[in-house]
Amino acid sequence: MKKLATVEKLLQKVDFSDRARIDKTLQNLPYCFQGHIAGIGLGKFDKEGAKACNAYFYDLDDKLKVGLDCLLSDDDLLVKLAKKAAEEITLYIAPFDDDNDDDGFCLSVGVQYCKQRGIILSPKALSRKPAIAWIARFKCDLWWLRQLRRLHGRASESLGIGSGLVNSKKGVYASNECVARRKEQVERNNQTLADLLAVNDAGNEYTLSELSALSVSNPAIRRAELMVRMSGFEKLAIEAGHVGEFLTFTTPSRFHSHHGKTGFKNKKWDGSNPRAGQAYLCAMWAKIRAALDRSGIRAYGFRVAEPHHDGTPHWHMMLFMESGHRVELRKICKAYALEDTPEEVLDASVRFKAVAINWAKGSATGYIAKYISKNIDGTGHDEALDGDKKEVPASRVAAWAGCWGIRQFQQIGESSVTVWRELRRLPDEESGTIEAARLAADASDWAEYNRVQGGVMVGRSKHAVKLAKWVEFDLHTGEFIDSPVNRYGETSAGRVFGVMCAGVAVVTRLWRWKIGRVGDNFDGFKVDEDLRGALAIGISQRKQAALLLPTVVREPSPVKSLSSWFIENPAIEEKMDYIRTASTPNDSVIEWHEFSNKVFDALHMVDGVIEYGLRGFCPSWSPVNNCTRE
Repeated sequence: MKKLATVEKLLQKVDFSDRARIDKTLQNLPYCFQGHIAGIGLGKFDKEGAKACNAYFYDLDDKLKVGLDCLLSDDDLLVKLAKKAAEEITLYIAPFDDDNDDDGFCLSVGVQYCKQRGIILSPKALSRKPAIAWIARFKCDLWWLRQLRRLHGRASESLGIGSGLVNSKKGVYASNECVARRKEQVERNNQTLADLLAVNDAGNEYTLSELSALSVSNPAIRRAELMVRMSGFEKLAIEAGHVGEFLTFTTPSRFHSHHGKTGFKNKKWDGSNPRAGQAYLCAMWAKIRAALDRSGIRAYGFRVAEPHHDGTPHWHMMLFMESGHRVELRKICKAYALEDTPEEVLDASVRFKAVAINWAKGSATGYIAKYISKNIDGTGHDEALDGDKKEVPASRVAAWAGCWGIRQFQQIGESSVTVWRELRRLPDEESGTIEAARLAADASDWAEYNRVQGGVMVGRSKHAVKLAKWVEFDLHTGEFIDSPVNRYGETSAGRVFGVMCAGVAVVTRLWRWKIGRVGDNFDGFKVDEDLRGALAIGISQRKQAALLLPTVVREPSPVKSLSSWFIENPAIEEKMDYIRTASTPNDSVIEWHEFSNKVFDALHMVDGVIEYGLRGFCPSWSPVNNCTRE
């Protein structure tokens, strides 16, 4: 690639002995960084001399090191590095990998190797998974590729922020390199989705890109759902006589790299990146939430995280609460917002600002609508978050959030949106509370849905309708269907199959799906002809049709069948004492999975009892997915 004019000018000025080293340093930078960095070096050379210029590039060499590797912006090189890392760690631990007693040693080797590559695994993260699962990750090139993409992307963006490439005068919210990476990632993901095909039991085929367009992955659908939920919150608040508060939280000065008006570097900046700023806000909100709980204040609403011009996050919150709690909530929020470095705050509004919503003048939904829209797809807005009309912010905000792993939207309080989405899958009428919740969800009435769940001031543990999860296995072989064990040997905690209310479960996902590439042979994935025939009758027959698939849907067994089964099989009575005395799990809870495993382990060697035993211990639920609607 042709050298930039600024780079050529710098190389002509510096001493011949330094030219090759500086040129190599610049070539290791992302291309869109090279001209700006060369300009900084040129300025130091002209103002402070060759020594200052050399010192700047020596310091830059250190910043370009990501572990033992040089900063990489080419994804093809990251793919090669990921494969190399997986092969090397596999070779290192191979002599000890067959002995379970050496899992701890293999884990420590893997952790040290990751550290050399710049990937730091905290003791807390390591404790969340068994050693064998981490070892499997260390040997997986896909795991390495995800880590390296994230690591090098954030290292590149940190360099851009420190070099002045992310501010109101350069690249607002994110550097041009970050935006380009994000665009490349989106194109790569879209191509992958278009190349993959999903086929279900009924023989229906869809590309994953077609299914993605029907879900909240579609920005338009995501924005519409958020607006429906926010509008529902406001409706409930007005009905209950609650008040609305629009709150803004900003990080202390040390998190901001550049000044907004001038674009000059902030002398108080301590090198913190946007992820550190988000961690600060999360920790501050945890303290506020705990203080609100101690004061008996229950608030509900939404939180939106968005960037300042230099990428530093700040939060907007639309909260509703009882009118008598407004003053105390403001007092608590302000106290914790000013807790950090209060001596630098001359005006409290730079850290915390509260605006009361006046229902007579306008709606709370309208107040926050622009923040939701600008942070998703920018619909209806052509100006940036800071008022710069020359910038279209949505793509840059998406790049910022993706790079730093920042959750942009979060619901505070109220009912589960996952249950809401499952209810919208139900193809036909139910009865009782579930039917009332289904009707509200189908009508996009978030307020009524929350009423059915018990109201805005009721905790989720007391909600009427909840998710139902299950992990299934085959009647005859005892093998798990659709493999609830992931590629790293970890057992799934159970997959969603429907919703439940008062111990009664309703299936929302009626199909099994197989994923493959377009053009793959799906002959091995049997399409049940009876099921296909039942589908011709209409969608109301789906549940009955699903019963025709013996490996997908089970019949629940009454508890009394357990005792009768033991009486008929006295030969294994001694092995089953612990099961005879144990309480049979409720048909609607995931404990069935663990219980059934114990039963199968005890019975698998006994002739003629496997099918009966497993049938007796499996409720009638399916892990299959029902992605489409008629």
